[in-house]
Amino acid sequence: MTIDQLRYVAEVMKCHSFNKASENLYVSQPAVSVAIRKLESELGEPLFIRNNNGVSPTPFGLELLPFIQNMISLYEQMPIQAYGKSAKKLLRISVANGGFRFFSRAVGQLYMSHKKDGVHLEFHDVTMEQSLSMVTNGTANIGGFAIWSFQKKEMESRLLRTGIHFVPLGSVPPSVSIGPQNPLWNRVEDWVTLDMIQNFPIIYSFSEHSNILLRKLGLYNKGNLITCKERAGRGELLCQTDGISVGGFARPAYRRGNSYPEQRIFDLRGFDFQNQFGYIYNQSYNLSPVCQEFICYLNDMLQE
Repeated sequence: MTIDQLRYVAEVMKCHSFNKASENLYVSQPAVSVAIRKLESELGEPLFIRNNNGVSPTPFGLELLPFIQNMISLYEQMPIQAYGKSAKKLLRISVANGGFRFFSRAVGQLYMSHKKDGVHLEFHDVTMEQSLSMVTNGTANIGGFAIWSFQKKEMESRLLRTGIHFVPLGSVPPSVSIGPQNPLWNRVEDWVTLDMIQNFPIIYSFSEHSNILLRKLGLYNKGNLITCKERAGRGELLCQTDGISVGGFARPAYRRGNSYPEQRIFDLRGFDFQNQFGYIYNQSYNLSPVCQEFICYLNDMLQE
């Protein structure tokens, strides 16, 4: 079993196609097929069902996929430097942003503080759910996370059972983000109401945290929908359409860093719940000094 074989399997599972997977991996299609067949022979069971319509994972393949993804992630986070006795050990930190763009500013500040000494930073641009998974399995030291106040008791109980500690940095009301194509762009007030936005298409980015809010607001599966599988594309879609993104944006941090110059973020009035945002870490591991320094940068961003 090799790491390349595992990567090939994960990509084929993602694409449901050997041809597309080979294109994404910049590897020939026969090489991908042969490598996966060798792995299937080694495991003693098929990972894919092959037919004229493409490929689909077998139940065994689906069962194996989370383990394959974890193995790939762990491999990619192995130190790439070979340290000798006289070599200087780099500071290391792995951060999963959980969809919070301002985390990248803290990572940047950390680098600038230690670039002369040497530092190895890993920044994962992932959803909140992926952030929780990475912190739980130890592939990230710190992750961005948020909890809606109406689900706080349930979520805190879940985190406690898995040994994850949530540290809030602030709280904000539900928010609506728009781009210059939206008629609300020139609105003087910095707030909107539900009736003002419900006819605009929702730009949906496959986040359970957002789904929970959309259900609470009665906007889930209602009206026009623009699906966006990559979080980075959401901002571009907001600029090119009259669509809206609904969430719990950490406005204090974004306002200070001017993180969204081509977007406007409005508070959504008429609701009494809040989005408490912050970071999570696994209590099974002690936070290193460089992790604590990163947390200080996060706190500094939110100080008026």
